[in-house]
Amino acid sequence: GITSRANPPYCVRGNFDGKAFNTEYFNSASMTPMWALDSRFDFHTPNLDLLASKYLLLEVFGADVFIGMCRIDLHSIATGPTSVELSLKEGHRVAGTLTFEAHFEHVTNTTLQFANVSLTHIAARGAGDDGAPSPYVALGFAETGVTVESMVAPSATSPTWDRLPPLHKRATYHDLCDTRISFELKHARNGFSPGVSDPLMATFELNLGTVPIDVGVDSFIPVRIMVHSAPQYAFPFSTPFAATLEVRNAPRLVQLRGGLLTENGVIGGVAPIGTAGLNSTVRRASPPRHQSPPNRGTTVSPTRHHSTIHAAGP
Repeated sequence: GITSRANPPYCVRGNFDGKAFNTEYFNSASMTPMWALDSRFDFHTPNLDLLASKYLLLEVFGADVFIGMCRIDLHSIATGPTSVELSLKEGHRVAGTLTFEAHFEHVTNTTLQFANVSLTHIAARGAGDDGAPSPYVALGFAETGVTVESMVAPSATSPTWDRLPPLHKRATYHDLCDTRISFELKHARNGFSPGVSDPLMATFELNLGTVPIDVGVDSFIPVRIMVHSAPQYAFPFSTPFAATLEVRNAPRLVQLRGGLLTENGVIGGVAPIGTAGLNSTVRRASPPRHQSPPNRGTTVSPTRHHSTIHAAGP
C-alpha cells in the first residue's frame, strides 16, 4: 500500500547482488497497486555468514518519481517465513508498505551412507556350500535407476557390512525429503563378486521423508526395514534390514512455515516439522529486537511479487 501521494503508473525496481529487475507498470490511481513478477537469483558461497551482508533492495516509483524503498538481508529471508512485509521509506518517512513472497532454497552436495548394516537371516539355498547364499546389496536413488554395489558377503545367511557405498545428491532440504532410496538384494552366483545374471533375492525402499534428517548438522539415524523375498526367488524369507543412515552436509537453512517476516523480526512461523521426520531445527531470521504487529494505520495490499533466491553451498 502507498500512503505517499504519487501519480501512477507505479512500478517496483529491484536489485540483488548486482542483478536488477523491474516490474511492469501498474497504470491505476489505486493506492494499493499489485504486480505479478517471478524473479530468480542464484548466489554461490562457501560461507553462509555472508548471507547477512547480502541484501534484496526494492524501490517503488510512481510516474518514474521515487516513492520509497526497503531492503532485507538474505539470511533473514533464508531463516524466516516466505511472506515478507516491509515499510517503504523515503529517508525517515514511511511512504507505504510492500508485501511480497521470497522463497529461499539452500542447495548443498549431500552424502548419504549406510553403516553397520545387517540382515538377520536369509533362507539357505539348499545343498552345496552348506546352502548359504552370497548376498550383496545394490542401492541408488529410485528416480534415477542408477545403482552402486556393495561387497559380497560370501556364504552368509546373516550377512553384515561395515558400510555400503555412499550416495551423493545435490539437493535442497525439501529435495531430500522427496528422495527415495531403492535397494536390491542379490545372490552372487560365483560366490565372491557381483555378476550380470545374479538372481534377485529381494527389493525394498527407504523414503527419506519418513526419517528425521536434521537441519544444519550431520545426522546419524537408525533405520530398520522389513525385507521380504522376491516372488520369483525360490527360497522364501523375511528378515529385517538394520543400519545407521549417515547424512552429511545436508542443507543448513530452511524457511519457516507460516508467519510474517518484517524489518522488526519474525511474527509467528514454525519450523517445518514433519517435512523429513521430527528433528528439524530452524534458526530465527534475526535476533528479536522487538516483535510488534504490523502498522494497522498503513494500508497493506497483497502484492504478487514473488522472488526465488537459490543459494548454493559446498
